[in-house]
Amino acid sequence: MKGTPINELDVHCLDGAFYAETRKYLEKRGCIWSEQRTGDQLEAVHLTFPPGTVYRELAPMNGFQRFQILFEKDGVLNWSIKGTSGLNTISVPYVYL
Repeated sequence: MKGTPINELDVHCLDGAFYAETRKYLEKRGCIWSEQRTGDQLEAVHLTFPPGTVYRELAPMNGFQRFQILFEKDGVLNWSIKGTSGLNTISVPYVYL
């Protein structure tokens, strides 16, 4: 599979409406999901990807650098970085949920 290998990613922004579905989707594909909390406040999620996971850069849009993470066996994850803040966010394409 073409792309740049990716082993880990810290995610700072998650859509609360799809939090549980995103976690289940990633864990099913072999990701390790580690929450970083301050008390009850979720600060970030650290993802460790399974071997063979790669990413490729997509065209920027609306001030975001955009990437697509591809799992070796099955699945896609969208990853964006906000240009001004540098915060990472992820989303699963609806077709995969």
